[in-house]
Amino acid sequence: MTSEKKDQTVDDIVNDIVKYHGKDFEERMKKLEEFHHPDKQHDLMFQQHAEYIVKGKPSDDKGFPGAYRVAYSKLDSVLKGRLDKFGDKDDEMIKSVLESYVDTFLQSALSPKQKDALKNLKGDKEQILKMKGKLFAIYHKTDRGTIDPFSEDFIRQFKGKTKQESIELLKALAESSIKGYTSYLNTKIYRSLTDEHDLLHLPDYVVPKMEKAGLKHPDHPLTRDHNELINDYITFIKGGDMQKRGYKKEPVA
Repeated sequence: MTSEKKDQTVDDIVNDIVKYHGKDFEERMKKLEEFHHPDKQHDLMFQQHAEYIVKGKPSDDKGFPGAYRVAYSKLDSVLKGRLDKFGDKDDEMIKSVLESYVDTFLQSALSPKQKDALKNLKGDKEQILKMKGKLFAIYHKTDRGTIDPFSEDFIRQFKGKTKQESIELLKALAESSIKGYTSYLNTKIYRSLTDEHDLLHLPDYVVPKMEKAGLKHPDHPLTRDHNELINDYITFIKGGDMQKRGYKKEPVA
């Protein structure tokens, strides 16, 4: 059995990497290679961290009670029977369930200073709810845009729904929260270690490594954009399927 002396937390890793923003190209690429090395398993770590925030961590109930679990308990307290329903005028009751979800999520996602700032906000209940919704949306971007659980459209989903149906809505929110927060973390890493001007350096840095491995893309590197080349290289570092990225395997000289 092997073990590191001290496991880094997700916050440790992210805080270390954001320091590389604006550094020289090669320095950032070395950090990119280190972060995406398969042995580090950072992708899995980030996904599990998001799952702990949303679903809870069995070994740390206090640190990660789980937004879904807390909201489920709140729902349990406002709708007793499995077929009890939210009415058309139960906005406040629905908001109380969603607020318990968002509060628990933000307690794990925000930094200590950010949590203090949130605690000290001056405003009425609705104004503070709007702020919480905006904060939550930072971590919860989907293909259809951001999600504000306190918006009229979101709350309307629960109206007329039974307790059982409301549980399914919370499950859907939980799954999209995990995806959204994982994406947020990975995007933060990506933006810290890459820059659009890297396009000037990427062909000379990436292409020789690909060619050494017998990989060639049909399009000339100068005709491809920054995101394509970076994502090619990340896939290469991870040992992923380069054919799906459009590369062909050629004999190595």
